[in-house]
Amino acid sequence: MLASVVLSEIFMLICPEVSIHVVFWFLLDFPVVVFFLVFFFGQHLACGLWGPRFWVDRLCVDQTDETTKAEGIAGLPTIVANSSELLVLWDKSYFERLWCNFELSIFFKGNGLKNLRLVPLWLTPWLLTTMLLSYVSARLVAVFTESEPSFGVNDTSKLSGVAGSALLFGLKRFCGYAAASQAYLCFCLPPIMVGIVSFQKKLDGHRDMLESMKSFDVRNAKCTVENDRLVIE
Repeated sequence: MLASVVLSEIFMLICPEVSIHVVFWFLLDFPVVVFFLVFFFGQHLACGLWGPRFWVDRLCVDQTDETTKAEGIAGLPTIVANSSELLVLWDKSYFERLWCNFELSIFFKGNGLKNLRLVPLWLTPWLLTTMLLSYVSARLVAVFTESEPSFGVNDTSKLSGVAGSALLFGLKRFCGYAAASQAYLCFCLPPIMVGIVSFQKKLDGHRDMLESMKSFDVRNAKCTVENDRLVIE
């Protein structure tokens, strides 16, 4: 948020004729809109011209015909071994699944840890929630700030004590922000509290993941079809 304030002041010094509403839209709203558009629709915006190719066992192995399913499972080690990168969408049950650990061991044997991407399933909701709350907080501060009569002044000659000095003009305005910090705190405190709670859950998730790795035992791993256990082990 401090970065947005500093950037807005720099932008106003460089382009004093631009409306402050445009500045806030350009520095605050536009980047957030671009991020969410790319995050949710990036694969469609690329129109198939660029993007990594994924092999997902649940989708790429036929689940209806037992013959083709057996062929797909038999070729799974070769496919994993020839993959350039392995993306693991981790949850608490990951290290309880024998097939998942089988794939992980094959990839690690051939490629090591360099191209292994471990992404916890809770990471995306945590990231999006934190970003959205931060944006809402910053937007409320922007609305509150824009409502001040002196905030719309972008001409140094109209503000007493700083006539002709863009630097003093910016410093005086920045001091005004500091004086109103208690009012800004009302907008910032709720997302900060939510962030503290969610960050603790994030740390708990990391701890659970490390504990699962530490306590993994192949004998306790589960397999839907028990006949597959003999082949894997």
